[in-house]
Amino acid sequence: MHCMGRSILLGVAWLLVAGTLHAQRAVPVDTGSVPMVLRQPDSRLIYFAATGGNFYSDRLYASGEVDDAYNGIRTSKKAWGPAGSCRTRTATLDKWNRILIAGSCRKAGHSVPTLVRLNKTGDPDGDFEGMVQPAVGDSARFEAMVPLPDERMMGVGTCWTSGVAHLFLSGHQYNGARDERFGTAGVLIDETLPGSVYAIGAARQPDGKLVVCANAVTDDSTAMLLVRYAPGGNRDMSFGQNGAVALSEGGNATIWGRKMLMLADGGIQAGGTITNADGSKTLFLAKYTANGQADTTFGKGGVTKIPLMASGRMDDMAFLPDSGLLISATGKAKAVMNGSRQILLRCNAAGKLDSAWGYGAPNGIKPQILKNGALAVGHSIAVSPLDGRAYAISEMTEAGKPETSVYLSAFLQSNDLGIVDMADRRRQNLVYPLLVEGGISFDYELVDSQRVTVTVTDEAGKTLSTIAQNELKQEGEHQLTVPLPATWPAGRYVVILATSEDKKTSIDIFKK
Repeated sequence: MHCMGRSILLGVAWLLVAGTLHAQRAVPVDTGSVPMVLRQPDSRLIYFAATGGNFYSDRLYASGEVDDAYNGIRTSKKAWGPAGSCRTRTATLDKWNRILIAGSCRKAGHSVPTLVRLNKTGDPDGDFEGMVQPAVGDSARFEAMVPLPDERMMGVGTCWTSGVAHLFLSGHQYNGARDERFGTAGVLIDETLPGSVYAIGAARQPDGKLVVCANAVTDDSTAMLLVRYAPGGNRDMSFGQNGAVALSEGGNATIWGRKMLMLADGGIQAGGTITNADGSKTLFLAKYTANGQADTTFGKGGVTKIPLMASGRMDDMAFLPDSGLLISATGKAKAVMNGSRQILLRCNAAGKLDSAWGYGAPNGIKPQILKNGALAVGHSIAVSPLDGRAYAISEMTEAGKPETSVYLSAFLQSNDLGIVDMADRRRQNLVYPLLVEGGISFDYELVDSQRVTVTVTDEAGKTLSTIAQNELKQEGEHQLTVPLPATWPAGRYVVILATSEDKKTSIDIFKK
C-alpha cells in the first residue's frame, strides 16, 4: 500500500511545528453528554462532544481535514448554555441540512428538555427561538428529535412525575415554538405504559405515524418497547398489542434497548444488550414489520443474539448499503482483553454475523484499540450509503491519565483507515491503525531543518529496523517509506519518528 498527502484516506500526515511534533492534547469529556457523529449528504462529517458542560461541534471533510467554513466549535457552546448546566443527548439533520441538537439543561435544580438549531455554517439559526425549553413534568430530557413536514419537529424524551419515568412527545413549529395543535399545549405525556419508561429514540413511518423505542422497568422485569402514535398524538391501537410491542428476556436476565432504526418500508430494526443471570452480556438485534410483527426472515423468530463474553453493551448501529448492519459496542470481544474497547460488528440483512470481517477479529468482532493499554468507550456511528465507509466516535482514557479524549475512527468495508483526535481542531491527523502488506509510505512536514531518526519496533518495544539515523532533512514536505519484510510475522508494529530536538511521535500499523 502506498499512502501520500495530508488529505489522504489511507495514510497518515505527521506535522512538525517550529521543530517540535504537534502533540495530541486531551480534552476532558463531560460524561453526562453523548459524543455523536453525523454524516451530511456531501460526505462531510459533523461531530459533537462536550466538556465542562459546554457543547462543542465541528465539521470535517471525509479525509479528516477540518472544514474552516464551519463555526460550530466557537458558537455552539454559546447557543447551548452556560458551563456545567447542559447535556447533549441527540443530534440530527433536517432536509435543509440544519442541525437539530437536543438534550437537557438544569434550571432551579431540575432538568429541562432543551432544543437548539444551528444553520449549515454551525452558527445559531436566527429563525429559531434560541434555546427551546418546554415545561414537561417535574424534570425531563429529550432523547430524540424527528423532523416533520412543513419544517415542524417532534421531540421525544423521558420525563419524571412523582418519581416515575414516562414517555413524552413535544411538537414544535418551524421556529421552535410549541405546536399547539399537538397533544395538550404541544405536549403529550404517556402515563399508561407499565412501570417506569425511558425513551431511547423515535422515527417517522412513511404514513406519518411515529414509532418510539423505549425501555420499561417494573418491580420484577425489564422490556424493550416499541410504541406507535398517530400524527395527533393518540396511541395507535392497531400496532402490536394496544399500540405497543414488548421484547423481554426470561429467567433472571434483563434486557435494555439502545437503538432503533427505520427501514424505507416502515419496518423497524432495534437492538440493545441482555444482561444474563451470570452477569455476562449478550447483544441483541430485533426486526419488526411496519405493523409491529416480528420479522421471521431475520435471525431466529426476528431476533439475533451475539454473546460478548465477560462484559459489554451496545452503543449504536447503522444500516450498510447492502441492507446489513454495522454495530458499535463497548466491552470485551474476547476473554484475554484487558479493560473495555470499542467493538465493531457487522451483520447481513438476515441478522447473521459476518465472521470474515475484521482483521485479527475472531467471529467478526473487531476490537478497536486506540492506544496500547488505553480504555475506550464506544458511542455514535455513521455510514456512507455510497461505499459503506463507516465512522465511529469514541472516548479514550489512557492508563495513569485523568483526561478523556474524543476520537473519530474511519473504516472501509474491508479495511481500517485511521483515527482522528478531536483534541486538535487545526490538524485532524489520522493516527491509527493501518493494515498493510509489504510496506507503506507516509508524508511528513518540517517547518525548519531537523535531524530525523525513524525506527520500527515490535509490540514489545524491541527495535527491529532503523529506516533513518540522524539524517538531516530540510524545511518542507518529505516522504518516508517503511518496508515490512516478508520474514516478519503478521501483527502490530510501531513506527517511531524522532527529531534532533528529542521530540518524537509514533504510529501503529498492522502487517497482514
